[in-house]
Amino acid sequence: MIKHIPLLLVVVGIVVLLVGINLVLMYDLSFFTGIAIFFGIAMLVAGVDLKTKIKKLNAKNKKEH
Repeated sequence: MIKHIPLLLVVVGIVVLLVGINLVLMYDLSFFTGIAIFFGIAMLVAGVDLKTKIKKLNAKNKKEH
């Protein structure tokens, strides 16, 4: 279950990023789209970072056993 969280964060980050970009292009919104794009990028980075940390932790646990 924990292994799916980084993938979920990356997918949600991409979706939020696409929604923010669509709002900028279609409705010319600035404040809300800036927030959407920021959180989209933040989720994407957090997901990738969490995925690498889980890989390192799994590798460390395999070495100890």
